[in-house]
Amino acid sequence: MNKKEIIAKAMEIPGMVSEWDLDLIYDHSISILAVGGKAIEIGGWKGRSTYVIASVCKEKGATLYELDTFAGVEDPKSRKNEQDNLNGYYEAFTNPDFINIMKGYLEGLPVTYLKGDSKETIKEIPDRSCDYCFIDGNHDSPAVDEDIKNCLKKVKIGGLVTGHDHGNPDTTVREAVDRIFGTDYKVGEVRPLKGDPKYCLTIWSHRVNGNEI
Repeated sequence: MNKKEIIAKAMEIPGMVSEWDLDLIYDHSISILAVGGKAIEIGGWKGRSTYVIASVCKEKGATLYELDTFAGVEDPKSRKNEQDNLNGYYEAFTNPDFINIMKGYLEGLPVTYLKGDSKETIKEIPDRSCDYCFIDGNHDSPAVDEDIKNCLKKVKIGGLVTGHDHGNPDTTVREAVDRIFGTDYKVGEVRPLKGDPKYCLTIWSHRVNGNEI
């Protein structure tokens, strides 16, 4: 499939990653992933962004490590309103087989699933072995800081560490990225979510140089 077809297929999977963000995820992964290389995604929910990265991996003969608890957020009581629950964000809590929802969407793609806390499961990946990482797991500090720092150890010098929700005021992603990288990172196109200028779930990216931590 070409880029347009991959993104269209990914948009059929439930999720919060926008079509224009998927476009950038595709561009990042296709440009940086080596033939036979490895990529990491932390937090994939049902697999929308995962589908794009894994499709590029398939084209490159590469492998995607998918790190997730496959159990939603930590506290189901933290939902802001009942609509969140109706939208299915918390269904993982009532479905112990939730991981297979993602596997169903990603059938035939080269994905290795590492189930559990990303701080622990990422230890299974050798240092400096990956070309690309996309972080969209726990969006609050200190967890997001830890995910970024851990990925910096796993990605090769010259590779990309990227993440979602840079412009989301309900998270501390932007603050974490600023703390770790200062101004040494790029931000994708800023588009308000559903027309609300407060919510711009933009992708950030940093090229690894080995001097970050």
